[in-house]
Amino acid sequence: MVAFHDIRPRARLHVLVVPKEHIRGSEDLDEGHLPLLTKMHEVGKRVLSEDSGIANPTDIEKDFIFGFHRYPLRSVNHLHMHCLLRPLKYVQASH
Repeated sequence: MVAFHDIRPRARLHVLVVPKEHIRGSEDLDEGHLPLLTKMHEVGKRVLSEDSGIANPTDIEKDFIFGFHRYPLRSVNHLHMHCLLRPLKYVQASH
């Protein structure tokens, strides 16, 4: 599993957590993936906490957001969890 900062952040902090196992997207998940999802969530939470620079990160956990894009909105055909720390950034859609 790897975690890195999104190149187009949509929040104060925006991290992607990606499993090494190839899973095309969230629609391919089942109950057997629960341990993987739990680990992805833990990694995202840890990275957001460490990178926030806040002494007591439990104070900001209410500002964490975790989620996935679903087809047809996903841009990469490999499961990745978006882990964000509010405030979110408004990005105007390009035409």
